[in-house]
Amino acid sequence: MNPDIGLLAVLVELLAEMPEEVACAVKQVAVLLIALAVLVKQLPEMLEEVACSVKQVAVLLIALAVLVKQLPGMLEEVACSVKQVAVLLIALAVLVKQLPGMLEEVAPRIEQLPGTLEEVACSVKQVAVTLITVAPWIEQVPEMPEEVACFSRIGLNYHVLLYTRITIKVCNLKV
Repeated sequence: MNPDIGLLAVLVELLAEMPEEVACAVKQVAVLLIALAVLVKQLPEMLEEVACSVKQVAVLLIALAVLVKQLPGMLEEVACSVKQVAVLLIALAVLVKQLPGMLEEVAPRIEQLPGTLEEVACSVKQVAVTLITVAPWIEQVPEMPEEVACFSRIGLNYHVLLYTRITIKVCNLKV
């Protein structure tokens, strides 16, 4: 006979003879022992998980140590960048401070602009009138074939555009 079965049989007999409170306490102890046995059986698996977690923490601590070691160099780079931003902000402040003076210089030129543009428009109009006056005369030249007259009109249009561009560029230099 298996000793565990014999022990179990003795326990059952004892439980039958014990008072109810004692039997209940023994049952609770038996349940606790069974739960403890299950926990002990699961303990290696749980310890393996704990070991894995400890390894992960160790890896994180090593990575943190590497970062801490690199921190002075990184802080140097950040400090350099902050210095560059500060220099740019100072330059911007200087420009902003000079802006009113620059605007004072430009204001008279801006005030002259409408008159200058009016002069340019008048010059372009005069050139156009002159070319319109000349175009029919070119078309009436009897020896000139139609193709030449057509090219002459195209040439005149080109010269109007060219003159307009030159006039505008010259006026822009004045401004």
